[in-house]
Amino acid sequence: MMVLSATENLLQNLLGEIEILKKENDDEISKVGLFLKPILLYNSKLKELLLSTPFSDIKEEINFFKSTKPRFISLHLYYLALEEFGLKRPKGDRKRIRKFYEKELQKIEDFLDCNGHMVHYLRSGAVQMDEQLFVRGIKIYPNWLVKPRADVDERFSTAGDHLVARIMAAENIYEHIVKKLSDLENVTGLASQENISSTCKWTGESINLVEIAYGIWLTGQMNNGNSTISEIIRWLESSLGVNVGRAYRRWTEISRRDQMNTTKYLDRMREAINIRLMNEDDLKRSKRQLPKNRDL
Repeated sequence: MMVLSATENLLQNLLGEIEILKKENDDEISKVGLFLKPILLYNSKLKELLLSTPFSDIKEEINFFKSTKPRFISLHLYYLALEEFGLKRPKGDRKRIRKFYEKELQKIEDFLDCNGHMVHYLRSGAVQMDEQLFVRGIKIYPNWLVKPRADVDERFSTAGDHLVARIMAAENIYEHIVKKLSDLENVTGLASQENISSTCKWTGESINLVEIAYGIWLTGQMNNGNSTISEIIRWLESSLGVNVGRAYRRWTEISRRDQMNTTKYLDRMREAINIRLMNEDDLKRSKRQLPKNRDL
């Protein structure tokens, strides 16, 4: 495990340098170059270390390409994304800035949804395809999980390590955007006192609210179908005093259900409404069948 031990030391040193830079620079976006410099340096050190030191066994190789290398590369991808935000983010108007971040959030959710099988594979702790995904030189791998890449150094890459890094980076970027949106809401007062002091709180399971949110989104019920799933979920969270969590992760929970039971909460709602209607019909019929009072 010599490679993993050495690379873990490299990673901790890199994370330490990034923390120092964060303390010295409040705005990461305007100072992205300062963060990219040590990241590129340590990524180069990582590659040199790997090419000069053999793995002790296949388990160590899988661990490196499934976990260690993606953590380095994800930092690079994360700060590249922040650099792009700095170039593309509109100036001034908070409404335009919010719309920009909401679109970027939707892009991340679309990416994670598109790669939902790999996200599920990683989150579930599965290992059955590790040798195909995270060992170098493998020519046959599950292309329904990962797409082939031509621009790779086969000495330093496997079929799946870059996608894992992209997923890690996407999750970190997602958190960054959610924080930015939260800051905007605090500044503009979107989280109104009325919502804060509301007595209507969601006390059911949060996954049930996700079913409702996706139902609203997929049927285009909000803003003529122009609202994103993130906007709808944040609206429900604010209105009902609940934290749903990351939309794409909760959608993954729903998608993993048995096909006969994917919308179990919406099905319960439909059943409850139908029972109520049937009970009302029975009550109406029973009233019609009661004999009229007659004067004696």
